[in-house]
Amino acid sequence: MKKSIRGMVVIVVWFSFVCLPVYSQVGSIVKTVGKNVAEESMEKAFKREMKNYGRHSVEQSVVNHAFKKEVREKMMEHFGKEGIESFFEYGNKKVMPKVSRTRFSLAKKRMDKSEYKKALRGNNAEKKSLETVSKTNIGLYRNVKIIARKEGDEALNYLMQKHPDVYNLIKKEMMENGGPLQDPYWNKFVCEIGDKGELIIRNTRPEASNTAILIKGNTIKAYSGCAQDAVQQSPNIFLDYLLPNKTYVIDDGKYVFEVDGLKRTTFGKAVYTKDMAMKTNLDSGRRNYVQQFKQGRGTDVDDAGHIFQRNKGGINELINLVPMDNAWQRSGGAWRTLEKQEEDIIETALAANKVVTSTRRLLYEGNSLRPSKILVETFVDGKKVLSKILDCP
Repeated sequence: MKKSIRGMVVIVVWFSFVCLPVYSQVGSIVKTVGKNVAEESMEKAFKREMKNYGRHSVEQSVVNHAFKKEVREKMMEHFGKEGIESFFEYGNKKVMPKVSRTRFSLAKKRMDKSEYKKALRGNNAEKKSLETVSKTNIGLYRNVKIIARKEGDEALNYLMQKHPDVYNLIKKEMMENGGPLQDPYWNKFVCEIGDKGELIIRNTRPEASNTAILIKGNTIKAYSGCAQDAVQQSPNIFLDYLLPNKTYVIDDGKYVFEVDGLKRTTFGKAVYTKDMAMKTNLDSGRRNYVQQFKQGRGTDVDDAGHIFQRNKGGINELINLVPMDNAWQRSGGAWRTLEKQEEDIIETALAANKVVTSTRRLLYEGNSLRPSKILVETFVDGKKVLSKILDCP
């Protein structure tokens, strides 16, 4: 037995020397002194190690090295066939299903106590997920316990099966037919499901990181984009492309909008504070969006008018924009005059530390997407101080 082991050791050592890749320095030495001299030197070194550490230890070490190398090569070959990139992924795909089927097995008990399962399913995975959330939308996770996460095509397939209305909004409107996310690059949507039925949908591409909503029943929670002082000033596209018959609670309740079956904003409420964030100026692209989505008459006649005025923090997404006649909504026009009247009330009340709430009710004729009338009401500490309805030209 000992002779066979020694023979194996010699074979392994010789194979390692002759066949395995070596560093350039070793190759240089072999070339300089000759292979015979190198072999003799190696044999002496091998005998010296056996004398110092014992024949059995050295033999076993070499055998173990050869065995591990062979196993490793077979595993890597298997990984290649299975499309697996790492031992971690192998454990996730191959080991965990077996563990889940052997509920009371010794293996499961050991893994429950180890860090492996935690790394796969626990806090680390959740922390990694939240690392991609923009600071704007981190509030969506407040008081929400995530129990499942899907990304990319898997996320879209989940929405198609469980939430077809949301799937159609994303796939058929945002990502097709000339939508803003029609390039496949933007298919980085993530769906996260909360333990109380919450559904968070967001995009992990940096340029679209503001695009995120939380849906629970008929209420949608969101944060607006286009902040003037933010690094990422992109809009929240979920506030451009709306879901029908929903109530949108935006920026932690600073704004509330109601949307009807035709995706028209029919009601809005704003709660004014001293720290209302200013938004960027509208560019031509967003002005054109208003014309396209809400039956505007072109930018030579209409402006992209804010339902709640921008200079008091009014958001720049389409949920707060409608086509308004240029002359009617600019300086000297009836709409701008009413806005200035309300702004004076807001500034006076906030200076006295009072609470100001403003509402808008938009009326439409038939199936038109363009409002025909807007009712404006302003409240200070709950008391109505302004109420006026205007016809939209």
